[in-house]
Amino acid sequence: MNRNEGSRNTASGCVRRDLLHDLISPWRRRGRKLLQIGGSALVPPALVWEAGFDAVCLETELSVLNEARESSGQVVEYFLGQPDLLPFDDDSFDYAVLPDLPAIVPLAVPSGEAGGKAAKDALRAVIEEAVRVASHGIILMSGNPLFPANWRREGKMRGVWPWELWLTARKVVPQCHVTLRSACGLPLMFTRKKISAQTAGGALPFPGCNSHSLLSPLPLGAVYGLRLAWTPLAGTPVGALRVPCLSSYGKQAAVTSPGLSADSPDCTAAKSRSGKKGDE
Repeated sequence: MNRNEGSRNTASGCVRRDLLHDLISPWRRRGRKLLQIGGSALVPPALVWEAGFDAVCLETELSVLNEARESSGQVVEYFLGQPDLLPFDDDSFDYAVLPDLPAIVPLAVPSGEAGGKAAKDALRAVIEEAVRVASHGIILMSGNPLFPANWRREGKMRGVWPWELWLTARKVVPQCHVTLRSACGLPLMFTRKKISAQTAGGALPFPGCNSHSLLSPLPLGAVYGLRLAWTPLAGTPVGALRVPCLSSYGKQAAVTSPGLSADSPDCTAAKSRSGKKGDE
């Protein structure tokens, strides 16, 4: 991997994390279990733990699983399995997130009517399994083929068409409420100016803008996501982290941060609450 390619991958990961952070913002956090299906290379599962969820991650490859576990430490529980046949009972989690659909759905199928049908069936099977194990809602994320950087190269599509994902999700859960959001990276110069303004206490340049990405309700960004909800949403502050000032997915910081000791009062209270049902 050359330096330029590494920079693009890092930027893509930041945009995807910003988009996920926006999509999960209305979900309840405390005492809620969230399953992340794949995508550890772009979205570390510890990110959702920092946001307040009890995080569980499923990966299809052992090497990816071990690398993600090494990054997050013991704050995330990991499983090995297939996204179209999840090893969990119905409604085992409150929410499920698929941060990188093209990585787990075999989109590179033979051309023609049979190949297109196979890709649609595979996509629907993955969504059905995510809906089965999640009792409140799911998030589906993909690279956007409408974005020039994601145009077809070497016979491979870098994402699912937005309308195709929307229609498939509607067929799986007809009565759900669907929210679409997309994100694209901001120019480096503008990003630095905005970060300086935010650090100095200044207002953001415009709504939907954070340190790395520009968010939009239209499918025009490099990455887009659908939030499917079949229960009422209750807003939660986006910046409410489980451990204040904890750096992203830092294993040593997570283990040694105050309040995480197994014998501490906070941890004991959390354990007693985890055995009860949700407060909805």
